[in-house]
Amino acid sequence: MTNLFVEPPNLGELKISLSNESIYCVADLHLEVQRPDEIMAFANEVLNQRGKSTVFLILGDLFNVYVGFEDLRNKIYAPLWEAFESFSERGRVILLRGNRDVLLEPKDASAFSFEVADFLLHDEAGSRVLYVHGDAYCVDDISYQRLRRLLRNKCLRLFLRFLPSWLRGALGRHMRKVSVAEKRHKEPLSMAFSEPSMLASLKFYECDNLVVGHVHVEQERQLSDTNSLKVLPAWTP
Repeated sequence: MTNLFVEPPNLGELKISLSNESIYCVADLHLEVQRPDEIMAFANEVLNQRGKSTVFLILGDLFNVYVGFEDLRNKIYAPLWEAFESFSERGRVILLRGNRDVLLEPKDASAFSFEVADFLLHDEAGSRVLYVHGDAYCVDDISYQRLRRLLRNKCLRLFLRFLPSWLRGALGRHMRKVSVAEKRHKEPLSMAFSEPSMLASLKFYECDNLVVGHVHVEQERQLSDTNSLKVLPAWTP
């Protein structure tokens, strides 16, 4: 007999709840200092939303790889922090941690006019929406989920923060190379979203709709008669 109970995945401990906000949402930017034109293009997009939206929401992977506070202080990102500061004068910039910026901490972001959380709940017009990066729903990718749990371990995160910046950078680059190499040998279905896990999350958080990123492929579909899924594409300039 099939077990109909599916445990909702752990989305993280940092939650933000909102009501009746105008949310502008993007996902998977993968910014890096080697592409300053993309950083500038995104900064301009943030500025363009001033007065149009009250919340600028990023569904994870703002950075291609984030390994520590030093990344934020790189002068190449200065136009983006100025845009965040300008938007925050009348709204909020919120980043939901993805797999590329999982090590980002709220205190790191506070100096640059944005907030950090793991997921967001938004009540509007009689419905409730759950926003999250989405990697937690790739439950059949066992090796990735093992790494995901490891990188969210508080003790490990604290240990990594005390490593020299050059060593953290080297570890980050190595992990990206390993991840890219492993992807070539994984079955596509193992990296797909688990709809039962998504429905379990919606039930647990008493939400109607789910918005995620992570897989870079835009789509919208019904998960059930009362629950819908929206997947955002990867951001492009």
